[in-house]
Amino acid sequence: MSRIKLLAPVVFVIALGVALGGCSRASSSAPAATAGAAKPVIVQLLVKAVPHGVGDSIEKGQSIKVKSTGVVVGTIESVEVTPTADANPDSKGTLVESPSPVTDQIIVTIKGTAVVSETGFRFGNGNLYVNSENEYLTPTTILHGFIVSIAPGS
Repeated sequence: MSRIKLLAPVVFVIALGVALGGCSRASSSAPAATAGAAKPVIVQLLVKAVPHGVGDSIEKGQSIKVKSTGVVVGTIESVEVTPTADANPDSKGTLVESPSPVTDQIIVTIKGTAVVSETGFRFGNGNLYVNSENEYLTPTTILHGFIVSIAPGS
């Protein structure tokens, strides 16, 4: 009986070691399948219906990252601000497109680096996808936007 009491903890430790060793091998092989060299990419971010003036706080050369994960997308290359299009009635009651008197839409073009693979675009420690909706941070502004394109850059 005393041998069983002595062997039980030893068998448990060996079994635990085998299980943990197998898990660590399985998890360490997954990133190797998607690993590759980071390449330049151009990301376009659409920010809709923000108050006039928000676009003035976004500057070329600022870094931009995903708020929830801290993943750095890259550096802002350009900012295009246009009034949001509204549908308003004309004098005859027909709806016509006109610029919003209170909101803008912003397209932010970002130059970054990402590992491009069959699983998507990996920026640092997280993947980003076209049409993904996130909050983004610049040094001065929080933006709620959608990625409308990710393409190889130079």
